Amino acid sequence: MPETVVVGAGPAGAAVALMLANAGHTVTLLERQRDFAREFRGEVLMPSGTDVLDQMALDDWRHQVKHRAQSELTLYLNRTHILSESITAPAAVPLAISQPAFLEYLINQADRHPNFRFISGAHLHEINMSHGRVNGVICRVGMDKRTIPCDVLIGADGRNSRVRKTLGFETQTTSPPMDIVWFKLPPLAHRRGFSAYVSRGHLAILYQSWDDNLQMAWIILKGTFGELRKRGIEAWARQVCLHVDEVLAAHIEANLENLQHPFLLDSVSDCVTTWHKYGGLLIGDAAHTMSPVGAQGINIALRDAYVTARELNSAYAHKATPERLDAAFAKIESLRMAEVKPLQALQARPPKVVLSQKWWGEMVRRSAAKLLARPAIRHRAARVAQPLIFGLTDIAGD
Repeated sequence: MPETVVVGAGPAGAAVALMLANAGHTVTLLERQRDFAREFRGEVLMPSGTDVLDQMALDDWRHQVKHRAQSELTLYLNRTHILSESITAPAAVPLAISQPAFLEYLINQADRHPNFRFISGAHLHEINMSHGRVNGVICRVGMDKRTIPCDVLIGADGRNSRVRKTLGFETQTTSPPMDIVWFKLPPLAHRRGFSAYVSRGHLAILYQSWDDNLQMAWIILKGTFGELRKRGIEAWARQVCLHVDEVLAAHIEANLENLQHPFLLDSVSDCVTTWHKYGGLLIGDAAHTMSPVGAQGINIALRDAYVTARELNSAYAHKATPERLDAAFAKIESLRMAEVKPLQALQARPPKVVLSQKWWGEMVRRSAAKLLARPAIRHRAARVAQPLIFGLTDIAGD
């Protein structure tokens, strides 16, 4: 029976390991962190992501993982309220989830299988090769080194993937010209769902997180945060206040000492030129780091995992020869790139207009705001955004 090693217990790694274990395959999941309480984890689950969980028949995850529905959308331009929309269809409502709790849930589900092993605190040290293909890994756990044999290695270890670097995958970068300041605020009455604040060179997204606090992502032009950071938290927080409505600005001012875990997130968008090499396969952020636009990271990772598990289960059902595995890898790449590439292109468009400081930028933003006041235009804009909400491909029928 083929043995699989998955490196990285994020959404892609944990989900693919669970699905392979469910099918009875031997899986070892390695995670370098001792726990899942990371500085930043994407936590917005779109319908495209919940679709995967439905396909996996994880019926109780909503009862096990804290989450909050985001059923409203409010838009401000230059601190002026432009529109508010309610999302009435339950199947279209995004959810803010606790990603640490979600990952623990997935791993607990996989842990029910005797053919599954999870090793936390495991740092990938070396990838063993035989006849030009991966045949195992050496990981460091504390002071010990462990050798784990495998027939298939799946790199799901994020944007700084050790698997990607060690096997020499090439990457094409299309980074958006932006950075993100990420922080939480205490709750504010009557703030539900997503609020977007657009102004020259700035975009802020606010929503009520799974823990009831307000989560804010302040998106700015790349390279403009350095000077503000030197001046301290109060300086950049007050800069945020210049671009949000008066009520939120007053709330931020009143809670300057209560800003939780503020930090700068370097925004990256890239994709490897091929997803597989030497019997190793990359998925999730290891294969393609998604821009934060449209909250796609966790959702695309889950969709990668579903297609990967399905195709590998098919390959494993026969003699898993190198040729059959490579064919499965190629099919996974083809199926997923049909969604990933167009979505990355779609994600790249809004920052070019929203964050533009050129003379025409403000004119375009104001024109767009006026057009969005018309229901017909809003419906058309919603259709354009549908791929970010529901995905572009039918993962069950690919």
